[in-house]
Amino acid sequence: MLKNQFHLKGLGLRAEVTLAGRFVVLVPFSNKISISQKIKDPEERDRLKRLLSSIRPKNFGVIIRTVAQNKKVAELDQDLRDLVSKWDKLYNNLKGGVTPPKKVLGELNRTSTVLRDMLSSKFTNIHVNDEVVYDEIRDYVKTISPDKESIVKHYKGKDGIFEHFGINKQIKASFGKKVSLPSGAYLIIEHTEAMHVIDVNSGNRKSTGQSQEHNALKQTWK
Repeated sequence: MLKNQFHLKGLGLRAEVTLAGRFVVLVPFSNKISISQKIKDPEERDRLKRLLSSIRPKNFGVIIRTVAQNKKVAELDQDLRDLVSKWDKLYNNLKGGVTPPKKVLGELNRTSTVLRDMLSSKFTNIHVNDEVVYDEIRDYVKTISPDKESIVKHYKGKDGIFEHFGINKQIKASFGKKVSLPSGAYLIIEHTEAMHVIDVNSGNRKSTGQSQEHNALKQTWK
């Protein structure tokens, strides 16, 4: 029965080249414009579709990413131009045949991919303790956001970078039993065989209230 189903439906194999940018994904040999379902506002969806329809080159499809929401046409146009330039580079590398092994176009490394997806105006500093990665990040940030190039800094301190910026302390606190609260109180969370036990401590602060339960609740949610 399974063989018959496969025979009737047939098997298909296709390859679709896509180049991911910061705000859009370029799809060569297509004229379709798709948009992320996470962009809910109908007016914004229409605006983005109209913009990309007017600036995209012929025979190139576009997938509009969620981060494109509320972006200006200049930013979208620059991202699209960069992707078309990458495509031209790929095409030229293939022209006249390729003798393997040869890379015609490399994907972004993991660090640059994270920056591509997350870099925003909220970033004030990017500290890197590896010189090679520092150069890669600085060059990439200069490409996608030239005004942010100066926030990339090469850390050369004697202490480990996680230790210097308190990251190790934050990691240990995340996995510890003690949870500090803004009020000065703290929780001790322990797992027993039958239950999770949460002990509420006032942190030696004077608490006033109608009852012990009231004080505990006040300290916890303050």
